[in-house]
Amino acid sequence: MKPVNHNGKKSNVISVLKRKNMRLAKDIEEMDRTGLTPLQSEFMDKLQHNLRVCACPSLYSQGMTTGRTNYVASIRCDDKCCFICNFARQKMVRRRYMAWFQENQKILVLQDARGRLRYSTRAQRDKWPECRQVAEVEYDLMHLTLSVPHYPDKGFRGERYYYDTIAALYHRLRNKLPYFRDNVIGGEYGIETTNPDNLHIHIHSLLLVKRKRQSRNLLHYEILREWNRITANPDNPRTEIEPGQYPSVKAGNRLIDDDYVAALDPKGATIIGLEVIYTIDPVTGEKVRATEWNSEAMIRAVMETISYHFSPQTFDKSTGGFDLALLAEIKPVIYRKQLYRKFGVLHGEAALNIRVEAADGEPGELDVMQRVNIGDAVLDEETGELIEEPKRFVLTSPNYVFHDPDDNYKIHLSRAGRQEARNLKAHTTVQALLELKQIIKDSCK
Repeated sequence: MKPVNHNGKKSNVISVLKRKNMRLAKDIEEMDRTGLTPLQSEFMDKLQHNLRVCACPSLYSQGMTTGRTNYVASIRCDDKCCFICNFARQKMVRRRYMAWFQENQKILVLQDARGRLRYSTRAQRDKWPECRQVAEVEYDLMHLTLSVPHYPDKGFRGERYYYDTIAALYHRLRNKLPYFRDNVIGGEYGIETTNPDNLHIHIHSLLLVKRKRQSRNLLHYEILREWNRITANPDNPRTEIEPGQYPSVKAGNRLIDDDYVAALDPKGATIIGLEVIYTIDPVTGEKVRATEWNSEAMIRAVMETISYHFSPQTFDKSTGGFDLALLAEIKPVIYRKQLYRKFGVLHGEAALNIRVEAADGEPGELDVMQRVNIGDAVLDEETGELIEEPKRFVLTSPNYVFHDPDDNYKIHLSRAGRQEARNLKAHTTVQALLELKQIIKDSCK
């Protein structure tokens, strides 16, 4: 059986996503900008530019003997609304979390000389040399969703863009709620925005929760009560929780009774989401708990929970498109704002860092196809040995590159791709990558 051409398949993905970028750039160019502020329009222009230049050019090698074309690398724009960058980010996040869970199925429990306990991953164990390890603790993974009472034109407590406020409230809950401190070992969260008419700014959080009986119900019971208390909004017209609303508040947690609901503040949030991570069975459509550690189902569920790392703001998964009006409004607001954060035992865990800063101020991020042999072997007729064939290297746009799925995704440059291609002087992949970096640097001067 012919080996799978992973290089060609990835190259095909890059080309498909590049065409999506170009379509989105065209939509932005043609959008109605009536009512946009100059700053909002400026941010949309910048996004349009990033979408068009991302992965342009990309580096391809062409075998001098076989004529075979391979994808080598692209310079990425790193914009959160770029299809190419989000694909690359998703793959990176997946690899990092799979490796991390493989090494951290249990968390270390450390104790200092005064008897105080702290949790640590293996990677951070050396930060506390004065502590001794006394145990290991297992944990379940849960997905927490938090929102606040908000209203058109008023937002939350008079703030339309309440990103900092909801983050501060979650920080307060994590640090002040004893049950949370004692049972949630760590986690991370991201802030997401939907609904342009009444901005719905909410939190999705991955939690590492000590494994014990009824851990989900107990944690839900405590978080809901505290989140309700600290999210009271004077603009909320509700003065009491009607009896008819009791079932929706109690749904999914048999520990919550009528007295619990009656004690809640009617002006605070009365619904939160907390679920042990699960996947959807593609046949039955039912939820399936991902119990096999580091299994495909578990990783898929984790990726869905932390999709804020690679799902752009205002992207509608159901339609596969962007809400451009909402995007134009919030892009200046969230510029350089930290919309996700790690906490607890995950804080400082370098292995899970999403962004690695480029060295020496290099522009963009270099996305190199590293997982497959990007060269081709040919037979030396004199010695009978397989040697890497000589190659030449070209730069062109993935928009001009096509792939034949019936021929193991063999890569072809279109006529425009060949016409636009820039030949490099390099003879090796390392030389070609260095030359590409220098070209990008020179273009930014």
